[in-house]
Amino acid sequence: MALTRPRAHQLSGTSAKAAVRVVSESNVTLSGGAPATVDGVSLTLDDRILVTGQSTASQNGLYRCTVVGSGSNGTWVRSRDGSHDGTISAGMTTIVTEGSTYADTLWKLTTDGTITIGTTALAFSQHSGGGGTPGGSDTQVQFNDSDSFGGDAGLTYNKTTDSLTIVGTMQADLVKNREQRYTTSNMMKFNQLYTGAAAGSYFTQNEYQKIVTIIPASNSENYQVSGRILCQNAGEIQTINFKAALRSGDPLPDLSWSITYDQEHNGTAHFKPQLWTKETTTAGFVFAIQKISSGTLYGTVTVDLDIIPRTSSLLDNVTVNTTQDSEQTSIDAGYTANDMTLVKTVDGNDSGAITFNNAYKFPTSDGSANQVLQTDGSGALTFVDQSGGISNIVEDTTPQLGGDLDLNSSDITGTGDINITGTGTFTGNVTAGNLVTSGTVTLDRLALTSSQTTVSPLHLTASTLNDGVGALRIDGAQADIFLNPSTATHTTVTFAVNDDQRLAFGMDNSSDFYITRRTGGAWYDDTLVIDRDTGDVALGYTLTVTGNATFGGDILNGQSDGVGNIGNSSVGFNTVHAIATSAQYADLAEKYTTDHDYEAGTVVVFGGNSEITQSTISHDRKVAGVISTNPAVKMNDGLDGQYLALQGRVPCKVIGPIEKGDLVVTSHVPGLGVKLDDTQYQPGCVIGKALESIEDQQEQVIEVVVGRL
Repeated sequence: MALTRPRAHQLSGTSAKAAVRVVSESNVTLSGGAPATVDGVSLTLDDRILVTGQSTASQNGLYRCTVVGSGSNGTWVRSRDGSHDGTISAGMTTIVTEGSTYADTLWKLTTDGTITIGTTALAFSQHSGGGGTPGGSDTQVQFNDSDSFGGDAGLTYNKTTDSLTIVGTMQADLVKNREQRYTTSNMMKFNQLYTGAAAGSYFTQNEYQKIVTIIPASNSENYQVSGRILCQNAGEIQTINFKAALRSGDPLPDLSWSITYDQEHNGTAHFKPQLWTKETTTAGFVFAIQKISSGTLYGTVTVDLDIIPRTSSLLDNVTVNTTQDSEQTSIDAGYTANDMTLVKTVDGNDSGAITFNNAYKFPTSDGSANQVLQTDGSGALTFVDQSGGISNIVEDTTPQLGGDLDLNSSDITGTGDINITGTGTFTGNVTAGNLVTSGTVTLDRLALTSSQTTVSPLHLTASTLNDGVGALRIDGAQADIFLNPSTATHTTVTFAVNDDQRLAFGMDNSSDFYITRRTGGAWYDDTLVIDRDTGDVALGYTLTVTGNATFGGDILNGQSDGVGNIGNSSVGFNTVHAIATSAQYADLAEKYTTDHDYEAGTVVVFGGNSEITQSTISHDRKVAGVISTNPAVKMNDGLDGQYLALQGRVPCKVIGPIEKGDLVVTSHVPGLGVKLDDTQYQPGCVIGKALESIEDQQEQVIEVVVGRL
């Protein structure tokens, strides 16, 4: 039997429909009010149109143009493959072939279930189906961007260098890498495992493991290297922490370096770190470790390094050994092995004894009260009684008193400390570095002259005091505190808690009085300032008054013009008593609920899913007014909605032509006003009067006086 090509009506129930010429996303009057141009395409008779933007969604679907018309007076009817039940089903797709925005796009019906034409609300969306044209530049990684391919400059891949670049934050549960470099510093971090299995299965005594090689390219290159080496052997572990400062000579091949390390182990110290140096042609540094313990290391060595050259370009001179099994039995030819200086050892086998510089070994437990450390001459330190080690030493010029010292009005002068455990009474002068007493010092006059800059010349320490007692007390008929700096500079009384400075008051560099606070490590000098010359008070934060506030002058705004409010939407004032008010803005507005967040100047009517909605019908008697731009008086402020201008001048979106003084009404274009057509006038359809003129048919925002009909 010969194959026969099916006719269009025989495919009406399929999901994939014949292509349409354009897609309409705006609400249109389908019969007698359809536009002649859609998405930049001038329609012709019988053109197929996908309608997706009707306010009554059951009107959406497949249409054809039966009357083109001029402007917006055409007629569209449902196409044969979308006009009756069964012709459109869930998942329907179609291709849009033309249009300034939607040419060559795929659209899909997203409504599920059984569809009754003219009753079921139909929703369509642009759909790529996993295909489409990649977005962004050639190197941008593609991703799903609203069902279409998308790219972004923040995520790019360079095929030539095999590198992925991410601008912003990368979040991952696990990142695996060996080497890490930074864009914010010159540091390179590196981690590598070595197993010692190049010649055998494990490391053995006197084998070497190279870690990193640095070959300076020029004179005066600096490299800072620090790292941690973990050596594991069954139930033992040795940790080596080393630091090195390297510099190429001036000139090469001379080199200089400083290398130290400390270590901890709970068994055997298996390795020691070394720096190999070569000071002949092609000078260089090599970091390595040497197996010094006898026998075999039944474990691995893990190295974690930080390398910081003077500039990031010097990292090109650094080569890390990334071969896991690469131990060797001798150092490289031309190099000299330099053992690093051991600073400290913590030996877990010796109860955690600490040894410094491989010379001084400290005890593993504390001694008795008043004992001192004593060396045996071989570096071992022990606690001994003071009588057995160090005796009292008293200079002949220092008096040792068992009773009172009567100076007979003479002076005591010294550069050391005067320690008084009883009562000190002085009628002469006392000049000393520090005066320390746990008793009472009675003075006729205390004059302190100090060169101190980092400690307080007068420091009082008191235990817990009862309220009203005070660590410093001044009695007398005129108990003043007189602060007298030699120049106009900060003179401050500071309050602190356990040396954490919190509040201060005093005189600033301009001789103004201030109160300031400190939080987060910073002082905030704008807390309170009283101007010495004018008496003006400047307060940088909220002033809370629980009673009445009386002002003898004006209440002025210290911020920029138009910034700041009196009260807020949550807690407002009851009644404002005033003779007159002044406002920068023009209209009286009230809040109404809207079904969308509309732009200022949008013409709205009463209706929709909330109180007001965008206008779509010409000369609509339901017109409510214009969404206010900057209302001068706001009413119903607590409502969750938008302000609607009720009275006064307000910016309004309109279509020309229009002349100053013309009455403005709604148009068929959503949210736009138009000049009143006297033949279509009906009571209640006027918005207001135009204050500006438009000569052509352009859309423009002009000022309109609402409430003036």
